[in-house]
Amino acid sequence: MKKVISIIALAMLTAATDAVNAQTNQSKTGSSQETFLYTTSSLLDLMTWDATTNMDLINQPLLMITCSKADTKYMTDEAFPKAINAKNKKLFVIDGATHIQTYWKPEYVSQAVNKLLDFYQTNLYD
Repeated sequence: MKKVISIIALAMLTAATDAVNAQTNQSKTGSSQETFLYTTSSLLDLMTWDATTNMDLINQPLLMITCSKADTKYMTDEAFPKAINAKNKKLFVIDGATHIQTYWKPEYVSQAVNKLLDFYQTNLYD
C-alpha cells in the first residue's frame, strides 16, 4: 500500500511541478524545487485527512467539482453521496482533465468558472 501511495503522490507532485513550470517558464532545476518541497509537506498532511468526515453536516447548497482524470476523484466520489442534508446538491465532472490542469489550462478553468457562476447565481440570488 505504501508503494502505491508513493507512486500516486509522485505522479501528483510531478503534475504540479509541470504546471508551475508551464506557468513560469522555469526549468525543472529552477526555483520550483522550493514549491516541490512545500507540496510534499502538504501532501503528507492531506494523506491523513478524511474529507468525508461530517459531510452530513452540510445543510447549504453544495457544488463539488472534480475531473474525470483526477487522481483525487475518488475523494469526491466518496464524499458527495455522504452530503445527505445538502440543499441543491450538484456534482460537476470536467471531462478529460486532471486535478492540476484545472488550475491553469484555459479550457478546464473556463468550465469550472462557468459552473461556479451558474451555481452562485442560482443559490445566492433570490
